[in-house]
Amino acid sequence: MNLIHPKTTILAAFLLFWFNGLTWADEWRAFWVDAWGPGHLRQSEVDTLLGVPGTSKAGRIRDANCNAVFVQVRRNCDACYPSSMGEPYMSGLTPANFNALQAVINAAHDTTGGKKRIEVHCWMVAFRTSGGAVYKRHIDPPTGSLVHLDNYWPSRDADGNEVDDKAFDPGHPLVLKYTVDVAMDLVSNFDLDGIHYDYIRFTAGNQGYNPTSIARYNARYGLTGQPSPADPQFQQWRRDQVSAVVRQVYARLQKAKPWVKQSGSFVTWNPSPVASTREAFQNTRPYYDVYCDWDSWMEEGIVDMAVPMTYYRQHQLPNDYLRWINFEKDRRFNRHMIIGPGVYMNYLTNAVLHLQMTRTPSPQGNYADGFSGYSYRSPYLVKADPLTYGDWSGFAPALVSNVTPTWAEIPAMPWKTAPTKGHLMGTVLLADSGAWADGAMVNISGPTNRTMRADATGFYAFIDLPPGNYTVAASKPDYATASANVNIALGAVTGNMYEQNFSLIVPPASPVLVWGDNTFGQSAAPELATNAIAVAAGAWHTLALRADGRVVAWGDNSSGQCGDGEPMTNALAIAAGGYHNLAIRRDGAVVAWGANDYGQASVPPGLGDVIAVAAGTWHSVALRANGTVVVWGDDSFGQKSQQPAGLTQVVAVAAGGNHTLALKADGRVVAWGENTDAEGNVVGQSEVPWDLADVVAIGAGGYHSLAVKADGRVVGWGDNSQGQVSVPAGLSNVVAVAGGGMHSVALCGDGSVVAWGANWSGQSGIPAWLPAAVGISAGEWHTVGLLEGTLPEARLHCPARKGSRFRVLAQTMNRKTYVLERLDSLGETNWVGVSTNAGNGALRMLTDPTATAPQRFYRMKQW
Repeated sequence: MNLIHPKTTILAAFLLFWFNGLTWADEWRAFWVDAWGPGHLRQSEVDTLLGVPGTSKAGRIRDANCNAVFVQVRRNCDACYPSSMGEPYMSGLTPANFNALQAVINAAHDTTGGKKRIEVHCWMVAFRTSGGAVYKRHIDPPTGSLVHLDNYWPSRDADGNEVDDKAFDPGHPLVLKYTVDVAMDLVSNFDLDGIHYDYIRFTAGNQGYNPTSIARYNARYGLTGQPSPADPQFQQWRRDQVSAVVRQVYARLQKAKPWVKQSGSFVTWNPSPVASTREAFQNTRPYYDVYCDWDSWMEEGIVDMAVPMTYYRQHQLPNDYLRWINFEKDRRFNRHMIIGPGVYMNYLTNAVLHLQMTRTPSPQGNYADGFSGYSYRSPYLVKADPLTYGDWSGFAPALVSNVTPTWAEIPAMPWKTAPTKGHLMGTVLLADSGAWADGAMVNISGPTNRTMRADATGFYAFIDLPPGNYTVAASKPDYATASANVNIALGAVTGNMYEQNFSLIVPPASPVLVWGDNTFGQSAAPELATNAIAVAAGAWHTLALRADGRVVAWGDNSSGQCGDGEPMTNALAIAAGGYHNLAIRRDGAVVAWGANDYGQASVPPGLGDVIAVAAGTWHSVALRANGTVVVWGDDSFGQKSQQPAGLTQVVAVAAGGNHTLALKADGRVVAWGENTDAEGNVVGQSEVPWDLADVVAIGAGGYHSLAVKADGRVVGWGDNSQGQVSVPAGLSNVVAVAGGGMHSVALCGDGSVVAWGANWSGQSGIPAWLPAAVGISAGEWHTVGLLEGTLPEARLHCPARKGSRFRVLAQTMNRKTYVLERLDSLGETNWVGVSTNAGNGALRMLTDPTATAPQRFYRMKQW
């Protein structure tokens, strides 16, 4: 094939621009500049390549109207720059410590006299060491220990031999960390435009047998011995280890310098894909042989740009080149695809042809974003036997005449320049050892739902998330699940990259966790609290209600509040006062024990049909199913007698030190009793804010009151001497509140717990390792959390029918849902839901307002 006449070529280029509108106005025009020969190993070579800073000398790249270079800065764990990782300078530099990378950046970014800025992408070989200095630092005897990670990093083949290029194995956690650190060292210390990977893969299908990696694999899947290289599960394992490097660097780039672009020179090889589909890619060697799943990286968005090394000789394998570039053009996703022709393998005419073909549409009408030729040093083939290559001076005239007659800008990356999505990253640790939570499952739910495994260093990242509120949860076998709420927004943090770390704890024998003052042992939950489904905190003691109805108490027992005989059983709900306790039995009756100085433990005769109880320091409160409130005990401050006349339609009650709260069905709060603090100063705990409305939950402390609104916000009033009613800014998604002596506690819908106010005994210091909670309570100087665990027995209590309305009680848990269903006859099979309620950690009433049939059958579902 002869070269097209230059004038004809210019016209053809113009027509391509015209037909495709702005497609070719901006395109990547790059060349790989290797470090194995002349290119950038000394200052004179950099001057030739990219010009001289501060002068009009533009350099070969600019003169050829190209706009980017992929410059090899790392060959075998060596560097052409001063490495903070302690990697030695590569051979061939003049002088031996020549900072070639900085020289390249200085020249490429210089715009003196109107010179165009050239982008510099740092080309680093990922794992290969070739047995050099860094390799020799990490060849201690292998142990495969997952407790104490060893210092043996090389990859091995299935026969136990180290691989030929002495590459490190990404399945070793320390190799993953080291490779990420090398990339971030470059990013931190140089004004580069991009990180560019090479050999981001294994080099054969029988590799990946580093002893630590195999130990991790066997631990993950409960296996022993050595997996077969052809085992699909082990093949995916090795893909995942490589992908972990790419994902972690991408996320850390986004958080540190979001303008830096991540790309890679990815292999193609035969067989070429027969279609532009995922399945077609899975039948190619990058996927099944060397475990470089760059197609999935593009789809996930963890590379900004793929530069597949599409190296084929036109006179030998023209169809393979065509099939690969069509696949590449069709599989761009929301990222850039640059085709990387192996121009060095082709005679000049075909080298030019391959560059021109990067601009043609695929059969599906899709285009690439530009090209990168390999390589600057040897841009075309002169003779095959012996191999002889042409140089840039022989190549550039044909390149400019036939491919790059005029300048083109680098196309914008909208996901970087005008992002519409955010990201989330984090690290999961094990609290008992501080170790990385290798393989922990992390899932997010919100505007989109996703799940992934944390990598060997416990790292996870979700890329391209629609803005909104997300619940993030991390879990690992034998550890309690940890969760948090994250609001993904645009423009609030660097790179829109949010970070949420977790520390997983081994679940305690008891699901009851107590922190704060332990003077009376009130913070030491006994083993008897196993299977607890509700908790309550008194002044200096603590209660737990077990799923079997037994009440367990510990702490101060000066008034018998922790029991002096047979344990309380058959209970449905509990409350703890200053020095006494209340419980609702399964028949709706109330039982009280402990201090009775003011009659607070003397339950009024005939009191029944109770659905909730609350206890103050010296008084007791009960809410009946008909919406009325009964109070007994101390009335020194009117906490009993000042109850508003005719108070009805109450749905929840709370008791403070000497005041009482009631929440009505219309969302209004009513309060009565003490209105001063311990020194007699008026603080207003019984003066409900005039504009308080839409309340869904209430709580009361010693001298303050709390309310949760329907929008999840908390309102506090009363004594604020310790900041107990100064609700933390931004607190939202709250479902329950509790007041202690001078502190407040909130339980959020995602299971997180927030506390504020007095903290002299650590009562407001939420343990960092606290997993998701389903219940809370607050004592004088201590706080109680109930962990997600045992579900209450799915039983219906105190059923009653009045007119056409049927109602029944159920013990509920926060973060669970409850549905009452009915049948009109046992012959029917389709249960009909009549009432759905979210659990709140207390008894809830489920109702059927249309119970008109002579008989009905009911059941409850909980999940």
